Amino acid sequence: MKKIARLFLPVLLCLFCFAFPVSADEYDQYDFTYPYVVDDAGLIDNDEQLSDRLNDIGSKYDVDIVIVTVDSLGGKTATEFADDFYDYNGYYDDGILFLISMEDRDWAISTKGSCIADFDDVTQSEIISEMRSSLSADDFETAFDIFADCCEDTLHSAKVMGIVIPLVIAVVVGLIAALIVTMVLKHQLTSVNFQKNANSYVERNSVRITQNQNIFLYKTLSKTKKESSSSGGGSSTHTSSSGSTHGGSSGKF
Repeated sequence: MKKIARLFLPVLLCLFCFAFPVSADEYDQYDFTYPYVVDDAGLIDNDEQLSDRLNDIGSKYDVDIVIVTVDSLGGKTATEFADDFYDYNGYYDDGILFLISMEDRDWAISTKGSCIADFDDVTQSEIISEMRSSLSADDFETAFDIFADCCEDTLHSAKVMGIVIPLVIAVVVGLIAALIVTMVLKHQLTSVNFQKNANSYVERNSVRITQNQNIFLYKTLSKTKKESSSSGGGSSTHTSSSGSTHGGSSGKF
C-alpha cells in the first residue's frame, strides 16, 4: 500500500500544480524591456517614448497605465487576458490596462483599484469613441497617444473633483451651521411676535358681523408637463482569475 502511495504522490503533486490556471511564468515570452508598453504584436515604433510618457502620467497620480499588444489571446477572452496580464505582472493595485489582440482584432480595457471609479463605464466608452477611427485604420501610434491623453485628462479631473467636492461640502456645512446660530440668536433678541391679524388691536365685542357670504369669482388651472429622465453612470465590475476586482470593457475594432 505504501509503495502505491509513493507511486501516485508525484502525480498528485503535478495535478495540484496544474490546478492554478495562471502564473507569472505564463508571461515570460513577452518583452518587458519597457514595462508600460508591451508591444508583442509589433504595432508601434516608439515603445520607449510611449512607455516613459505613461510612466510619467502614472507617477503623477500614483497609478499604473499599461498598453499591451499581442498576436493571440491564447484561448482566453480579451477581458480575461487583460485582467490576468495586469494581475500577474507586478503592477500597482491602482491602474488601467489597454489591450489589443490582432488575431480577431479585439480590444479590452481593464481597470483596478481607484481607476475603477475614475474610469467608469461612460468614460471608457468616450475613450474608445475617440480611439475608434485610428484603431480601424490600423494607426495604432495615434490611437495610443489618444489613450494616453484621455488617461491624463481623466485622472486630472478625478484629482480636482477629489479636492473640490470635500471643499464644497465643508462650505455648505459651515453655512448651515452659521444660519442655525443666527436664527437662534435672532429668536432670543425678538421681543415682539408677528401677528397674522389685527385682533390684538381691536376692542372685544366692539364689532359685530351680522352676515357673511363667500362669493366664488373665477378659477385658474395651470398644468406643467413632468419631464421624464434617466440617469446612468458608475462602473460595472467583475472578478478575475486571481480573485481581484476589476472594471473594464471590451469589443472589436
